[in-house]
Amino acid sequence: MKAHKGRVVKTIGDEIMAVLPTADAAARAARDLLMAVDLAEPKAGIKPAMHVGLHAGEFLEKEGDVFGDAVNVAARLTKHAQPARSSPRARARRASRRWCDAR
Repeated sequence: MKAHKGRVVKTIGDEIMAVLPTADAAARAARDLLMAVDLAEPKAGIKPAMHVGLHAGEFLEKEGDVFGDAVNVAARLTKHAQPARSSPRARARRASRRWCDAR
């Protein structure tokens, strides 16, 4: 995240919530994370997989946490993303002219 000027807000079980300054930065961070997970070696015979949900929009920040529709939409998109794929909302794709799926 730091390489893309973002920060991890919190971890929730096996999930990570992060904020980044632009849709481009979020797309690049997602691509880099997906590539790193793809290159990871299996542990105990299990290959790690990752789902990414991206959404561009305003959010409220309070005591280090983030809230709002953009946060909720990204969380829902994550649940619909296929393993080793990102699921950007159209608004995030439009905001990031250089959007590229890691696959």
